[in-house]
Amino acid sequence: MPTHGNQIDLAELIAPVDEDVFLDKYLFKKPLIVPGPEDKFHSLFTWRSLNRLLNKSRHDPVRVHMDKVGVAQEDLPFTHIVPNVRGERISRIDVQALYGHLRNGATLVVDAVNEVDEDVATVTEKVGARLSTTRATTVLFTSFGRTPGFAMHWDSRDVYALQVEGEKRWTIYEPSQAFPMGRGDHSIPGSGEPGTLVWDGVLTKGDMLYVPRGWWHEVKSTDSPSVHLALGVAPVTGLDYLDWLREVCEDDDFFRADMPLLISDSEMAAYATRLTAAITERLASYDARDFIQNLQVSSPIQTYVSLPEGVWPDRSGLKPEDRVRLSPLMARITDEPDWIRLQGGGREFRAPKWSLPLVRSLAAGRMASVQQLGELVAGTPEDEIRQLLAQLITKGFLHIIQ
Repeated sequence: MPTHGNQIDLAELIAPVDEDVFLDKYLFKKPLIVPGPEDKFHSLFTWRSLNRLLNKSRHDPVRVHMDKVGVAQEDLPFTHIVPNVRGERISRIDVQALYGHLRNGATLVVDAVNEVDEDVATVTEKVGARLSTTRATTVLFTSFGRTPGFAMHWDSRDVYALQVEGEKRWTIYEPSQAFPMGRGDHSIPGSGEPGTLVWDGVLTKGDMLYVPRGWWHEVKSTDSPSVHLALGVAPVTGLDYLDWLREVCEDDDFFRADMPLLISDSEMAAYATRLTAAITERLASYDARDFIQNLQVSSPIQTYVSLPEGVWPDRSGLKPEDRVRLSPLMARITDEPDWIRLQGGGREFRAPKWSLPLVRSLAAGRMASVQQLGELVAGTPEDEIRQLLAQLITKGFLHIIQ
C-alpha cells in the first residue's frame, strides 16, 4: 500500500534502495533510477491536484509559465485580462490558449509548487531536513508532446524527479565540470559539453530518478501526457560559509575600514599580515559547524497557518485528537538551567522544563496528536499542555495538520 503523500520522506523516495547505500554510493556522485509501483505518488499529486491549483489561483506569471525550446516565453501567451467584481483588471488563464500551447508541444511549469500545495511542501521539507538543509524546492512540469520544454542542460542543484502521471524519456550524460555553480544550457556558450551517455530510458508513473547537480540531461514526453515533480536540493558549499563569515566580520571596524592603498610596499606587507591574522582569528572563532547550525535554525521556513488557534492562545480549542507538527523541521533544542530553548525558522521560544520530552518528540519531525504528546509528560495538567501547544502555534513553531 503506498505511503500517504505527506508521509513520504527520503527513505520512501528511494526505496527499495537502502538509505545508507544511497548516501554513501549515490548522493553527489551519480544518478539513481528507482522503479516504483504505479500508485507510489498517487496520494501526493495527481491531475486533479494540478487542475485544482490552476483553477483556484490568480495567474502568477512568476510561478506559472510556459516553456518550449527555441520559443520565448512571451511568445507563449496563455492568459487574458478580465475584470473582477470590483472592476479591477486581473490576469486569468485562458484555457483555450493553454490547451493549444500544450497540444503544440509546450511545457507548463509551476515553480515552487511546494508553496501552494501542502502535501508537496511537507515532502520537500522532509527530504531537505534529512539532508540537513532548508534549501529545497519543488517545480512541476506538465507536457503532452515529444518537443522538449528545455534544451539539454545541467542544474545547480540535486534533482529528485518524481513521475506522478504519464511518462518521460530522460537522457543523462556525465558532467563536464565537478560541482558547477549556476545553470548550464547546451544552447549557451561556456556551459561545457556533455560527457559520456550514462542512461537513456523512460520513467513511468511511480518511478523516481535522482540526478546530481552538474549532470547533463534532456527530458522529453512520450505520447503519454505527463506530470513530474522535480524536487531540487540546492548545495551548501564552502563558498556559502565564506559569505556568512563575511557577514560576521561586518561588526568589526578593522574589516569595514578602507584598505590603505596609497602606502609603501613594506607598509602594505604589514597590513596584509594584520589582515591575515584577523581573518585567521575569525575562522577559529566561527568555524563551519557554527555556520551550519546558524543556517539550519535561521533559514526561512514554509508558511503554515492555523486559525483560529493562533490568534487567541488563551482560548485555544485544541482537542485530544488534533494532530500537530513542528513547523521548522530542523529545530534546535538547548536544555538551559531554567527552561528549554527552542530555535528554528529564525525564531526562538522558551518552554518550561517539564516539556522537554514533548519538545524533543516534536523536534524529531513527527506528527502527533495532542493526546499522544500529553502522554509524554504524564502528570502535567491538561490545561498546561494545551496552553503550551497553543503558544507554540501563536509563535509560528507549531501548526495543526488539517
